[in-house]
Amino acid sequence: IGWIFFRVEKLEHAAGYVKALFGFGSAKHSIELQRDSLVMFALAIFFSLFCYSVRGEKFQEKIYSGSLKLSGYFLATATGIVLFILSLSYITAGNFNPFIYFRF
Repeated sequence: IGWIFFRVEKLEHAAGYVKALFGFGSAKHSIELQRDSLVMFALAIFFSLFCYSVRGEKFQEKIYSGSLKLSGYFLATATGIVLFILSLSYITAGNFNPFIYFRF
């Protein structure tokens, strides 16, 4: 929100930006979420809520207590590597570039 007050020249314009930021603007445009964004959002909600379940707490206790077998650590590492590679391929295949300084 702070960048708004440095960006605008008049305070009235800042109020318009803040209203639009929280959905109270006068624009007739709606937010369109793409299918893959909705899937990622649903997965993020599922896995974040999994941590608060009884099963998730048992899983965390098993990992942090050190009672997990070597195969479990290998599986977790392999899963992380696969997810990292999938994330990189998704970023490079699309038009989105999260590195804003790459353009300069």
